[in-house]
Amino acid sequence: MGQDTIYLVTTTGDTADVEALQAVAQANFPEKQTRLVVFESNADKVENLKTKTANTVDAIDFLAISGLDYPDPNVLGKAFVAYFKNVDTPLILLNSSRFNNAVAARIAAGLTASIVTDIEQPTIDGTNLIVSKKGYSGELKRQVQLDMNGGIVLTVNPLKDPVKLPTDKDTVVQNIASEVVVTLPEDATYTLTTNDQDLNLDNAEVVVAGGRGLKSEAGFKELYQLGKIMNAAVGASRPVVDSGWADSSLMIGQSGKSISPKVYFAFGISGTVQHTIGIENAKCIVAINSDKDAPIFKLADYGIIGDAKAVIQQLVTSKVSN
Repeated sequence: MGQDTIYLVTTTGDTADVEALQAVAQANFPEKQTRLVVFESNADKVENLKTKTANTVDAIDFLAISGLDYPDPNVLGKAFVAYFKNVDTPLILLNSSRFNNAVAARIAAGLTASIVTDIEQPTIDGTNLIVSKKGYSGELKRQVQLDMNGGIVLTVNPLKDPVKLPTDKDTVVQNIASEVVVTLPEDATYTLTTNDQDLNLDNAEVVVAGGRGLKSEAGFKELYQLGKIMNAAVGASRPVVDSGWADSSLMIGQSGKSISPKVYFAFGISGTVQHTIGIENAKCIVAINSDKDAPIFKLADYGIIGDAKAVIQQLVTSKVSN
């Protein structure tokens, strides 16, 4: 099949992740066939994904890895390399995230394929694929040209606008047992740091994010309560992640995720370019910061000058009382 087919690789069975990948493929490669390659160990999520994606893709391959309950980049990389070994010059897309970038690097190395991470607007020009990638902390965009005579691995940022997906495809579903042997260290301890019940940050309509202005890990955790009340996903700035207050999967910005919610609340986030590059596609930005000169206010549609932690507590209290 090769590059007549776009391979959409996902390391979870999260339907929002899959839909984001489908949107990129449909917007940029509408004439290509789409094939999902999914790692998911949860049987309920597998069934849910089958239902949600029925007739929207040409094929789905569920990759089962015996002994692997949670995603590990090394094991997943080997499993995906084994899957693609017999595919001639595959074009592979993953959603952009720190974890997926690590998996993508392993796939590209195993296949001796080209790789570009965190890209936008992939377009085909003859035998070349042209992609856009932000540089210099988002101040510039540069174009990268890739030869489609070889394999290509891309991690893609989500689209700003929704895309209508096809509903008339005859989806073929396969379950594939990977022969990769899981060799995790015997004394390794894995802790699930994210909650499956939390909203997906990549595709949430409302996001509440916190920065150093929340002053402590306890202050940041109050965002989760606000998020539940507002039906919002929770995000974090890099200093919060570096301080250990939040998992890296919640990081927004140059080193984390680029998101496009309808409303983005920035609590105690100063607004450096490294962060705002990840929220430039937000429809509306509400900034709450005690520093009236914080750069975030230049980007915000609405601003509140005040203690971010106190504002969160007041919002929670007012919502609960109502």
